[in-house]
Amino acid sequence: MTVLNSNRKSKIENRKSIGFTLVELLLAVSLAVVLLALIFSLYLAVSRAVDARRERRDGGAAMVHGMERLSRDLTGALPVPGYDEGGFLLETERASRGSSSRLVFCTARGRSPSEVLGRPASEGAEAMGLERDPRWFDLVEVMYWLESQPRERGRLMRSERPLVGPEALEPARTNVLATGVDVFHVHVRSEDEWVDQWEADPDDRETQWPRAARITLEPDEHAQGARALTVDVLIPTGWIIEPTND
Repeated sequence: MTVLNSNRKSKIENRKSIGFTLVELLLAVSLAVVLLALIFSLYLAVSRAVDARRERRDGGAAMVHGMERLSRDLTGALPVPGYDEGGFLLETERASRGSSSRLVFCTARGRSPSEVLGRPASEGAEAMGLERDPRWFDLVEVMYWLESQPRERGRLMRSERPLVGPEALEPARTNVLATGVDVFHVHVRSEDEWVDQWEADPDDRETQWPRAARITLEPDEHAQGARALTVDVLIPTGWIIEPTND
């Protein structure tokens, strides 16, 4: 009997040594949860750092792209008599975040050789002599403005609508040039000063066009790494070249 009891006790002790107690199981689960929480927090920190770096890079590049696009449009700005949209309009308001300008004018948008010829140009030979052809250009009305909504980041917007052709009857195409913009301020140059309000009628020969534009874009506080941009653009239409007697 003594031998049997000792064997039974040894089996019970072996079973106890093989399994886990409730305290050991809870401790293991707690350690696993802590490790998972640490790994997840590390993943979130790395993801946010990567997103912030990408946002800084893309935000700055988008502002530069928007500035270049507006500069190209202003370089080709021209009055289009006979169209209500063919003038030049600049309005500026003082918003809570900063200055917000709205700029509307017509510009000549260049077309690619394939659009003009209906097929790819062969090394430019087929396009010779067409550089002055009006088919190389489209007259479009463009508008730039800053769209600001409460609790949302400012967006620099651009819309475009052709003045002639079937597309003139369709709604204007609108796209976002840059986000995270607090200030979009445009000044134009008259003969002796910079102003941020201007209206020119294309059918009124007495109305002057601005000679140049000064564009300012400033990022918001969340656009880390992006910097304020200011560019002066010459508007050739606004310069009148008088013939000399020499």
